Amino acid sequence: AIDRLADGVRVLVAHMLERAEAEMQWPMPGYTHLQRAMVTSTGQWWAAYAEGFIDDLQVLADARALVNA
Repeated sequence: AIDRLADGVRVLVAHMLERAEAEMQWPMPGYTHLQRAMVTSTGQWWAAYAEGFIDDLQVLADARALVNA
């Protein structure tokens, strides 16, 4: 089950990174502490969320190692 979940996350990350590349030049306002900050892009937004899921893949790998111990 962990492997199936990780495979799904990999597909999601690949899709998010494709969107990040395609939307690299689409500007959007950045926010910090609920206030407007420097301009960013929707591509950067997609890439940031993809990075979080990439971190989750490591957590899943660690969980799999514990389950298989």
